[in-house]
Amino acid sequence: MAMFAENYCTCREVDKLMYCLYDAQNMGIPARMPTFFGISFRLASCGSHHSTAHWPIISVKSEGENASQNMEGNRCEILDHRARLAASSKSSRVQTQCGWLERSIGYWGPGCEIEIDIQNRLAPRRSIKSGLLAPTQFSFLFNLMASLMFLLLLAALFLDVSRCSVAAIDKIAPADWAALNTSVNGRLFTLRPFAYPCYSSYNGVAKPVDQQACTEISAQKTSVAYLARQAAGLIQGNWGVCQATNTGCPISPASGRSSDIQGNCVQGNVADYYIDVQAASHIEQALKFANQYKIQVVVKNTGHDYLGRSTAQHALALWVHNLQPPIKLINNFVPVGCTNPVGKVVTFGAGQQWDGVYKFAEANGVTVVGGSGATVGAAGGWITGGGHGMLTPVFGLGVDNVQQFRVVLPNGTSITANRCQNTDVFFALRGGGGGNFGVITEMSTTAHEQVTLQYALITLSSPNSSQMQDFLRVLAANANRWAAEGWGGDGYPITKKSIRFVNPVLNASAAAVSLKPLTDFINSLPNNKKKVITKTYSSWYQFYVNNIAGDYANSGNYGTIMSSRLVPASNLEGTQNQEQLVEALLAGYKTGTADVPIYPMLCMSTPARTPDDGSALTPAWRQSTWQIMFITQWDPTKMTNDKIHTAFVTVNKAMDPLRTLTPSAGVYLNEADPFEKDLSTSFWGTQNYNKLLRIKGQLDPNKVLQVYGGVGSDSKAATFQCYPKADTMTESNMELK
Repeated sequence: MAMFAENYCTCREVDKLMYCLYDAQNMGIPARMPTFFGISFRLASCGSHHSTAHWPIISVKSEGENASQNMEGNRCEILDHRARLAASSKSSRVQTQCGWLERSIGYWGPGCEIEIDIQNRLAPRRSIKSGLLAPTQFSFLFNLMASLMFLLLLAALFLDVSRCSVAAIDKIAPADWAALNTSVNGRLFTLRPFAYPCYSSYNGVAKPVDQQACTEISAQKTSVAYLARQAAGLIQGNWGVCQATNTGCPISPASGRSSDIQGNCVQGNVADYYIDVQAASHIEQALKFANQYKIQVVVKNTGHDYLGRSTAQHALALWVHNLQPPIKLINNFVPVGCTNPVGKVVTFGAGQQWDGVYKFAEANGVTVVGGSGATVGAAGGWITGGGHGMLTPVFGLGVDNVQQFRVVLPNGTSITANRCQNTDVFFALRGGGGGNFGVITEMSTTAHEQVTLQYALITLSSPNSSQMQDFLRVLAANANRWAAEGWGGDGYPITKKSIRFVNPVLNASAAAVSLKPLTDFINSLPNNKKKVITKTYSSWYQFYVNNIAGDYANSGNYGTIMSSRLVPASNLEGTQNQEQLVEALLAGYKTGTADVPIYPMLCMSTPARTPDDGSALTPAWRQSTWQIMFITQWDPTKMTNDKIHTAFVTVNKAMDPLRTLTPSAGVYLNEADPFEKDLSTSFWGTQNYNKLLRIKGQLDPNKVLQVYGGVGSDSKAATFQCYPKADTMTESNMELK
């Protein structure tokens, strides 16, 4: 008996009849039926609907003394978005001309049918030694039993057929896609993975390597700026791979062509289609189409996302990178529907990145609050996740500075949201999470006066363990005071043994006094153990372009995941609390292994001076001084299913000492563990989450905009099944064990 179901139709849904077995080499979902009368059945899947690379063995065997029978060569073939199960056998005993029992139970590939010949496939062709039954008698009873078992299996599957159904996107007729393409002015395209040109086969079918394109890809594969300009480019390369099955089109970030091509290319966790958005009307048409056909839409600008929210399988992608009207500086800006001006703002489109916004601000003599990454989108996930940066301790988070959004709602309607109109939408976009409540097309954010910055870079050279602990103790002992005095910054104090500080309110002499406890400690070390650099910059942009703009320029295509924690100010008060915090930080770091190293990062980017005026973020932001992250990276071409799972588990567990120490603390949802415990409380707080859930239900009843772990999202949706499997998944809690 051969049964094929899609990879998100897991054995757990029919666990009364089957036991799940995980087979990384098959990259599918095999299962074993319970044994009846000494007969066991092995059912194997043949891969995702983008893959024809798998040739499972369907085996029927007796657990008696002799007799076993294997039938090989079953596979799913994908033909023009229609799939059928083609049966063949290397055994002459299996007849290919026979009557079929056919029934569509979900699919493995669009429209893939289940084709079963009970008599020819299940009847044993060898004698089975038995003192009770003659071969012919056994064959008759065997067939009867097998038929009954098959019908029971069908019944069990049909009880949850909704989860074993053809992906909605594959049911859409070509004529309907053509109509959508017309409505978006010919901007609809099929999407292929970033490294597709470098592979010699796609979905198991041989294809020519595009040498010219592959040469360019190989040269630019780690360039974050280059990846940001590609529709299929993802800065964190692991999210283009289906990490549940370790299938995709990965390309090694290591130099050299030998590591570029890794066997067969499959679609992985990449959307099937994308629209190159040039106008808000394109988004409107796409979302109306998505609601009509009940498909998921993902939103992507540059592909910066540590949680993989800008890509998904079985989805239509909106690539907003080219939605870049001229940036504007508006004096005495009055938001639509308001009567009073809010001062100067800088207004920009959804495709803008911080590098362009900072250049504009510099040319116009103003300062805007933004992130550190030059190619991070300014009006997407950064702002909807809260948006922190080095200037946050003085000027607040991104959500504190934004004055207005123009946004397309999930139903395809364009609106303007601010503090005077569409306030629920404005609330949700200020911290509710990206890609979930609407698609931002334009953002207006406060333009502060240009500032002079004091900068300090502190580096230790080869400190011993005692010196490292003392370094961390000094940082902890002064953290709250530094935040109150306007210091922001970040660093890797344990692995890179350095940290940098930025202050837009102190002059050079006051800055030196403020940092004296740290510089005194550094000066107490031998000369070969320290390095201190201080400098004054005339503007944020001058500091940015000389110190951080190129920090991550060539970090693309590495697999990257992290866990993070906001550290309450109370945990930095008093020697005992500070010591416990240092111990928890070091304990998390030591969780790392040779295969999964942990890189702790410290960010001084909480809004110490800015009260919340109604954002959707967890109140923990306003009560915290630090953000601590534990990060790991890998080469996506070198991973196995077990290694991927181990990496997620290790990063998750590394944060446990800090979770224990700070039970009421929150998490920055843009730099979080996808399997963070109790997401609703950690990201938003109970009150905000309940409000967001209500808004989500009103705005998007069809859930066409969903992100993994997002408010109101269904973690068991087909588009999320490329995430590593978690033991517990609900809408607000996803836990990996």
